Amino acid sequence: MVAALSLLLSLWLIAIDPVLDRDAILYLRGADAYLQHGLQASLQLFGRPLLSICVALLHQLTGLPLIYAGLLLNSLFYALFCVGFVATVTTLGGDRRVQLLAAIVVLSHPTLNDQRSSILRDPAYWACLILAFRELLLYARRPLLRHQ
Repeated sequence: MVAALSLLLSLWLIAIDPVLDRDAILYLRGADAYLQHGLQASLQLFGRPLLSICVALLHQLTGLPLIYAGLLLNSLFYALFCVGFVATVTTLGGDRRVQLLAAIVVLSHPTLNDQRSSILRDPAYWACLILAFRELLLYARRPLLRHQ
């Protein structure tokens, strides 16, 4: 439910603010360079082309224009972050009421929502960070190989 709400929120915020930010243009140019000339061309535009390559690959996989592939990827990372946030609260012992509050907080946070219509690396970083933190909590509780 949190993932669906996050995706709908991203869709709405993209629709009301369709202007691309400066970073998005850099990532989209990097994706185009990767598609046209490969990794070296993308590296010349930006030294850390992972997001650009992911956008290019999603574009090839889905046929979406680069801008929509970038926005979709960003929206998916936001959804993963929101789900990870609520899952972390659950891991910390939050009951249904606390989980609902966590979902409301993460879905209504103004700083997160201000950037939903942009193409940035931040949501991917935040999603990986919160999921790694959750795994660390699980590992502290029960040191199993799957939580390492």
